[in-house]
Amino acid sequence: MIADTQKINNAYRALLQAAKNTVSPDDNQVIRRALDLAVEACGDKIILTGEPEILHALSVARIIAGEMGLGLTAIITALLHDSYNNLSITPKELEKEFGKKVIEILNGFARITSIDSMQSSYQAENFRKLLLSLADDVRVILIKLIERLEYMRNLNHAPEKDRIPMASETYFLYAPLAHRL
Repeated sequence: MIADTQKINNAYRALLQAAKNTVSPDDNQVIRRALDLAVEACGDKIILTGEPEILHALSVARIIAGEMGLGLTAIITALLHDSYNNLSITPKELEKEFGKKVIEILNGFARITSIDSMQSSYQAENFRKLLLSLADDVRVILIKLIERLEYMRNLNHAPEKDRIPMASETYFLYAPLAHRL
């Protein structure tokens, strides 16, 4: 079942409220278009914490806007970061709508997400260097870190068997990376 429309609308309003100091009111339509694409692509997918994927994307975007103070490009990218490979439009159409930077960041995010961090965890410093080298834009790393932050904030909803590995990976890999940045 697709995430409750009311919850999506509430999360969207919270995002716009968080973004009011970093984007213009005219940008709200662009954010809404990105949200519509993400809703369509996410469908009824559920993430590790049991939360619908679209609500996770909205939470990441809200943190990007409200807590990090990043602008429109980062907000759009945060909304689309999980659904990029399932969008109903081509990367070329996406670029035409949102700009080349959005595509570059989404591609960078896809590259670093494909790395198996559990295999790399025994070489934490090498993993962090690899992430930094793969990201052409620091926003790729920031979105990855914020995605992890959002997971950690909701980790109590994840199955017991997944909590320790997620927390351990965060402690050994992502926290030092955030500290370095």
